[in-house]
Amino acid sequence: MAMGERSILLEKRDGIGCITFNRPEKLNAIRPQDYILLDDLVNDCEKDDNIRVVILTGKGKAFSVGDDFEGWPGGKKDHLIKEDPLYGVFCK
Repeated sequence: MAMGERSILLEKRDGIGCITFNRPEKLNAIRPQDYILLDDLVNDCEKDDNIRVVILTGKGKAFSVGDDFEGWPGGKKDHLIKEDPLYGVFCK
């Protein structure tokens, strides 16, 4: 994924909101901050009276393999999680 490219994309067209996981190099594994972005995008669609349906999909060969454990506590990059707004929720 190129620097500055979003990990989850939203496209709205003809009453359809299409939310696409956009980390194909990681099989669309979800990091803690991605949950916040996903929630924001779903809420965006919910508030839009023109959106009648939302489709969740993944770029590349996988929808999503689930959580990206490298960014969670105990993972290879757990030092990064301390910057995450959800740190206090998962690390008590």
